[in-house]
Amino acid sequence: MRIVAARFGRSIGVVCRAKPMPLRLNAHLEARADRMRANRDQIRMGQPTREGDPPIPHRNGPVRIVIADDDSLSRRLIQRTLERAGYDVVAVENGCLAAERLSSTGAPRLALLDWEMPGLDGPRVCRAIRSRTDQPYTYIILLTAKESKDDLIAGLEAGADDYLTKPCHAEELKARLRTGQRILDLQDRLFYDARHDSLTRLPNRAYFLDRLIGCVNHAREDKDYRFAILFVDLDRFKTINDSLGHLAGDELLTQFAERLLRSIRRDDTVSRSPGSKAFFRTLPEDILARLGGDEFTVLLDGIRDGSDATRIAERIQNDLNLSFLIAGRALQITASIGISISGAGCSNAEDMLRGADAAMYRSKTTGRFAVSGEISPSWRESPERPTLPNAASGPISSEWDFPSLLKVS
Repeated sequence: MRIVAARFGRSIGVVCRAKPMPLRLNAHLEARADRMRANRDQIRMGQPTREGDPPIPHRNGPVRIVIADDDSLSRRLIQRTLERAGYDVVAVENGCLAAERLSSTGAPRLALLDWEMPGLDGPRVCRAIRSRTDQPYTYIILLTAKESKDDLIAGLEAGADDYLTKPCHAEELKARLRTGQRILDLQDRLFYDARHDSLTRLPNRAYFLDRLIGCVNHAREDKDYRFAILFVDLDRFKTINDSLGHLAGDELLTQFAERLLRSIRRDDTVSRSPGSKAFFRTLPEDILARLGGDEFTVLLDGIRDGSDATRIAERIQNDLNLSFLIAGRALQITASIGISISGAGCSNAEDMLRGADAAMYRSKTTGRFAVSGEISPSWRESPERPTLPNAASGPISSEWDFPSLLKVS
């Protein structure tokens, strides 16, 4: 006699006793397992397993899920059911391993947890996951034989999003997981929109400041680490809005953002400082953000020295030599750029950003490339910006030939 997993109807998680399987039945089950693996591979390639199955929502492959159950037979049966449905399953046998997997970088964001497990039970795993605020949200379903309302409330109060009783119906389980994935997708969409500019789809000010604070903190821990900010402002942008209309201005901002994105891409090996911990990252984490209006900022992560930042600024200048086709007109656009490089005089994010902003306005008045390695005390004390020349005066023509305000000193 041996213990095997059995299925009654479409319910899973039931255990019964049976005699040893004959060889023909073993062969049949092996063939069925092969078909299950083939179906799983079809789903991973975006193909349905059967007519009428809804597609599994995913971005870069199958949806990943952690299942935790100390009953090996129940765990294996649920795992096979979900793999047949196209999920990439990470199966663990206790709550401690589940909490570890769900807390790791890039962890699955769906979890199916048994209530009673050794070490950490399901509700305690929920509390451990909910106590972390530095990771994306995880949708958690508790799976248990408990059926009382008090237990249901206790599980939800612990941080679970949903609740299923054993034995659970396979189709109901998959439907609840699809609901969880839809909620995660909606949450991701809202989070993305809150941190990105609606016109250019670039990171917005809030996103940029979060990343800038992270770079400042990294620089405090690693004295060899360097980063820089480029503050880029379109010259005479108000003239375009007044003369060609706001739709033309929006189109210029969109095209300008696309050109900036191409300009800031760097070769990873050239742009790294071998003495810095940033050298050992996979890719530089440069970002381009729109702060508002015609103001853009570039965060250059892990540079060797200031020459990396000036090289990017030169590339932006060169790329702006090509005209923009806006509202049927070929417009020649210039931009003023200020640079702030991390160092002893830039001890916090606010100083870094204000230094780059001040340098950008100096470039407008002097017609020079402006770099701010340290923040002058006068800027901290006086928030007023320098008086600018009347660069926005004069008529708009179909071909503009503005004097360049960005020159390498």
